[in-house]
Amino acid sequence: MASALIGRWAIMPGGDRRDKRKCRPGMGWRTPGSATGVSFVYAIQCGDFHKIGVSDDPDERCRSLQACNPYPLCVAARWRVPKGLREEIERLAHDLLHTRRARYEWFRVNLEEAQLAVDGAIELHARMRADPRLRQALKWPLDLLDDVLVEPSRPCPLSLTGRG
Repeated sequence: MASALIGRWAIMPGGDRRDKRKCRPGMGWRTPGSATGVSFVYAIQCGDFHKIGVSDDPDERCRSLQACNPYPLCVAARWRVPKGLREEIERLAHDLLHTRRARYEWFRVNLEEAQLAVDGAIELHARMRADPRLRQALKWPLDLLDDVLVEPSRPCPLSLTGRG
């Protein structure tokens, strides 16, 4: 059953209203990773700051953040992870960078430090998987870790200093 478009709203079957600006042609309400169970932990760069977060589509997330930010943003790095682990890896990376937190999910770190924090979070999950005592204590779905894949990003061309 198709949705009906009324103004900027799409009325979905069952009467659910969704903003049609978030609907992609041919994909319905899904994003690239949502159907596969794969998602991303990402680092978005804004000058001297990096936002570490999770999304099914980091490029779309960057565009949505750019809409309310006067400074240029770009996806500086992304890690493909199973959806069941993404929030845990994000939380652990935030914990590793807690002394460098600027505000919410934004940290005053360079790209290398952001990458080390996320890589460290993934490594800690791997160690917990190898140690049955940690696995029992935390009860995380560590068998999903087999599906973690680090994806290289394109170089980030944006810089607030003009040197980038």
